[in-house]
Amino acid sequence: MTKSTSSKEAQAEANPAKSQDEKPVAVTAPAPEKAPAAAKASAPAKAPTPAKAAPVKTSPAKAPTANVVTTTAGAASTAPAKPAESKPVASANSNQASDEVTKAINNWANAWSRKDVKGYIAQYAADFNVPRGMSRKEWEAERAQRIAGKSGKISVTFDEPQISVNGDKATAKFRQHYKARGLSNSTSKTLVFVRSGNRWLIQEENSR
Repeated sequence: MTKSTSSKEAQAEANPAKSQDEKPVAVTAPAPEKAPAAAKASAPAKAPTPAKAAPVKTSPAKAPTANVVTTTAGAASTAPAKPAESKPVASANSNQASDEVTKAINNWANAWSRKDVKGYIAQYAADFNVPRGMSRKEWEAERAQRIAGKSGKISVTFDEPQISVNGDKATAKFRQHYKARGLSNSTSKTLVFVRSGNRWLIQEENSR
């Protein structure tokens, strides 16, 4: 007994007995940590292709329309011709009449200066308003004596006349200058003309 017990104690010291309550725990070595996988080299990322915008259909702005007439050589234009601007007929006639009256005054003054009694009398209308209640015959005789009977030269001139025309009548106002032997004067003269055919004749004469 003593020997057997000693043998068991020795065995027990070599292999200590496990407690009945303890269960064997399996010890597992920790798994080695996996090294992080090397990042796969990848091709550089492509820049995103911009999305193509759908073309916006825009209607071109309509230019203002204009009536254009095209012509070809030898073809007449269909565009209505613009009437040429012209002065009013009345104004043109008035200017022409003024020129004719001025010419009549020249003929009258020149006949007087030449002592041409017949040419001078011819510048007066048949219904001339004879001054001072004289008859036409008496007036003509007096004018003939003052013109033809005057010794020496006579000069009759006038300044530019102011002429107004009203239909077949015209009034001319001007300054008359008369020169003869022993006499020289200037007077304001008004002659009223009447149209007779294509001529302007003196119907009334006033001096002051």
